[in-house]
Amino acid sequence: MKTHTTVLAAILAISTQAQQQMFSDEFDANELDARWSFSNNNADSHISINSGRLTLDASPNNDGSDYFDQSNHRAPRILQPVCGNWRVMAKMTVEPFTGDYQDAGFLLFKEDTTVQYNEQRIMMRRWLLNTCPDDQDFRIFGDNLCDFDANTMWMSLEHRGDSIIGQVSADSIVWERRAHYDTSDFRYIGLIAVRQAWNNDFNTRTQAHFDYFRVLDQDTLHIHPSTLGPLCAEQSFDLSVDEVPNGLYSWHGPDGGSLGNASTIQFPAANAGLDGWYHAVVGRLDCSFVVDSFQVTVDACLGVDEAAAPKLELYPNPAVETMTLRSTVGFTGGEWLTVTDAFGRTVLRTRSTPQQVVLDLRTMLPGAYFVRLTGKGWEAHDMFIKE
Repeated sequence: MKTHTTVLAAILAISTQAQQQMFSDEFDANELDARWSFSNNNADSHISINSGRLTLDASPNNDGSDYFDQSNHRAPRILQPVCGNWRVMAKMTVEPFTGDYQDAGFLLFKEDTTVQYNEQRIMMRRWLLNTCPDDQDFRIFGDNLCDFDANTMWMSLEHRGDSIIGQVSADSIVWERRAHYDTSDFRYIGLIAVRQAWNNDFNTRTQAHFDYFRVLDQDTLHIHPSTLGPLCAEQSFDLSVDEVPNGLYSWHGPDGGSLGNASTIQFPAANAGLDGWYHAVVGRLDCSFVVDSFQVTVDACLGVDEAAAPKLELYPNPAVETMTLRSTVGFTGGEWLTVTDAFGRTVLRTRSTPQQVVLDLRTMLPGAYFVRLTGKGWEAHDMFIKE
């Protein structure tokens, strides 16, 4: 049977997009990370990285650097795919804004980069005539924060279900927060700088410097079994993965072969041939996830005499580093000892010894675990807490 590592490598080869999840960038390399998509359709505008900063330099020349297709779509920008729920943060410093129609900040795409009229300047530091008393503000969705005139700012943007939550701060301590209801299935997020010379000032440029773009949180998908713990032969069970809007599903078994393309796969009867690791790839046009792997273990579980089964004693319980197991009839050295976590994943499977059994818990995460001791014609069960 292939190892867990080998199978996972095979899955990544099957779905090359599986590695295109959201990523952070400290902009400390000599050039832009190749995972970014970028657009700069004005020969006089620039995208560059210097001294650990990304600079977007938008020019008013060559008909300007606007952000959307209805105008000229020439503003310099960088983009990466987004999936599901997420939260990002960026630190931005702008050269003082003095000319009409200067913007810099976050940009969102609702569809893809080729569809017209789908962009939203979702959070922007702006200079726009007649918007505020001094013509400067920070705009979150449709709300103008006229008192916000800082040139260095921290920006946070979060997508949760049908809501977009934007926050901005001049010191990373006190935040202005706005929420916006939007059912759009956003596909890309990016950074942008905009400059149009509506005031006929062709000397003033928009220069935005970004210290970082950080992904603070994003969806992690999980496989959920219908039955926790090892399975008995001939027992039916299924595995399901979290639903993703417009998701494309692909399941892979222990041998790397394809098992189905629905969010749930069903097994009418468990057997030893199903033992091993199972994986799901969930894609959605622009990016994909490789979910947590799940190990299936099938035992005979036939002819078990519950009355004859010995009792287990676990101590200490809860435990931190080690735990001792004893049974009411002792150990012969031939019993199978299996430990599973709360998701039914096997974390330990070994033969007992004639003496008492001591479990090393140091590599286990805190949580609840289930112990099963299987002898000839009997089983004993118990659980413990790892702190």
